[in-house]
Amino acid sequence: MEERKEAFIIKRNEYESGILNIEDKTIRIEKAIIAQNDIQMNKNENEGSKTWESISINLLLNQKNSVLKDYKIRTNLINLIVDKSIENEINGIVIDLKNFDTGSIQRFMIELAPKLREIGINTCIVLENNMNKNDYINIVDYIVE
Repeated sequence: MEERKEAFIIKRNEYESGILNIEDKTIRIEKAIIAQNDIQMNKNENEGSKTWESISINLLLNQKNSVLKDYKIRTNLINLIVDKSIENEINGIVIDLKNFDTGSIQRFMIELAPKLREIGINTCIVLENNMNKNDYINIVDYIVE
């Protein structure tokens, strides 16, 4: 098994611009929204660059933490993300979750990242103030801080 490298760090202002230059590749970030069991993603139509989807979960605040804490719902969400990523020829996923329990986000990433990596899709997490970079450095490929 290939040894995991530590995540590459991306500055927040670079991420917010929507265009990243990582390892001599131009990466265009599109916004995707998960709303109740559906993911809206943009098709990769720009051949000169790789497309990463930035995923946020669009739920009421009181539902957010229960979604990622429930194993069955979390597993269904992960499978949906994997299927949609393959269908839309996505090269990477940026997980940008605000107002979630950090333990739930970490568990979600521990389960999601290897499934995406297995099919050649990079993972990136956008850190919020209450999140520790060291909790994700060996889980994901990229970290926005």
